[in-house]
Amino acid sequence: MKKISVTISDTQFSEIKTKSEALNITMTDYIISNLPIVQENKLSVAIVEVEVNSLVCGKTFSIPELFSKVDWNSFEKGSRPSTGRIFYKRVNDKNDLLSQSVKFIKKNSANLAIYEKIK
Repeated sequence: MKKISVTISDTQFSEIKTKSEALNITMTDYIISNLPIVQENKLSVAIVEVEVNSLVCGKTFSIPELFSKVDWNSFEKGSRPSTGRIFYKRVNDKNDLLSQSVKFIKKNSANLAIYEKIK
C-alpha cells in the first residue's frame, strides 16, 4: 500500500472532516471515495448495520462473524479495522442511534470486540 501526503487549507480540512463524520467514515475513506478511480471493496458501518439488523435480539456477535469467510476476505484489509473502530465508537456514543440497538460486551481472546443486539 502506498502513502500520499497532501497539504490542504484549514477550511478544506474542516469540510472533509464534517462530511466524513456525517457519513460515519474515515476522512481517508471519504477522500478516496470521491476520487475518479476504481473503488476497492470497502467495508463500512452501513454494511455492518444491515447485517446487524437481520439478527435477533440477544444475539452476540463480532463484526467478522456477520459475514462469510469469502465475503470478509473480499473487503479491503484497511477498511476492516477502521470500520470496527468507527462501529465501536458509535455503539459507545449514547447520542448515536446505533447505541440503542447494539451493546458492547467485551473483547475476546483474539482482541475482537463482542457485541449484543439489544433492540
